[in-house]
Amino acid sequence: MSKGKERIWIVYSREALSPDKGKNASGWMLEAGKAWGFEGEIVFSEDLLAGYGKVPFLYRQGRPAILPDLALMRCYDLGLARVLEELGVPVFNGSGPMEASRNKLETHRHLCRRGLPMPLTLQVGALSQEMPVDREYEAVAEVLQAGDFVAKVPEGSKGEGVHLVDSPTAYRELRKIHPQEVLCQSYVRESSGRDYRVYVVDGKAVGAVERSSREDFRSNMAQGGKVRLVSLEGGKAALAETAAAALGLFFAGVDLLDGAEGLLVCEVNACPGFRGISMVSSISIPHAIFQGLRRVLS
Repeated sequence: MSKGKERIWIVYSREALSPDKGKNASGWMLEAGKAWGFEGEIVFSEDLLAGYGKVPFLYRQGRPAILPDLALMRCYDLGLARVLEELGVPVFNGSGPMEASRNKLETHRHLCRRGLPMPLTLQVGALSQEMPVDREYEAVAEVLQAGDFVAKVPEGSKGEGVHLVDSPTAYRELRKIHPQEVLCQSYVRESSGRDYRVYVVDGKAVGAVERSSREDFRSNMAQGGKVRLVSLEGGKAALAETAAAALGLFFAGVDLLDGAEGLLVCEVNACPGFRGISMVSSISIPHAIFQGLRRVLS
């Protein structure tokens, strides 16, 4: 690997890219990579076939892939990330940290081990005839000590698969939609419709926005939330940095809530979008990522 001439794959899923090219950061990523001396290439995970025989293998459009010097994952293709790692390609974020971030219960396991403040979170298994839905609701409400709580699918992003449950009827409707495993989490009323997204790169918080919605308890931009730039003071930087480190993430979007007794870590995203912070500031998350990669490689 020649310093200043590293070939880097920036790996996206075609499904994840918006038809509106103005909403995609792929061109921005290429420009930032070039500014920091990388030869970047946008690669789609759908064009790659990764697997194992006597040795790990990777094909690209039907031919053995010419491997890059490193790879930057902008999608949660864990199988691809693992094969790249087996083939000796450094991957950011790595497959293990990505997996810990992708599964919300696993995220909270890592946060718990570090003793970080977070909403009480529990796993509810698939629906069973042994446990009627109303009894299940009562059991969850008893553990969470409240009749209203947030329910989420274990893997999801952009606020999708997240519901506010405030009654047995709402819980029955939820379980009709999601009869499989769900996570139930304390409803942080003080932060309803509002959270902080803190961007962490190479161990340092580089910027934060407040996301808010007047119409929905979810504040995600994909759900219509608005953003404004906020400072990293008040413990936001330290808590977000520790959360990203707990999962082993090189770069992350850490979502924080204002609880009654202080900040709480709600989620940690290994493939965070940048559009919100780019709309309200001159902070360039892609430049921060490639600057961080340059530090790591040097």
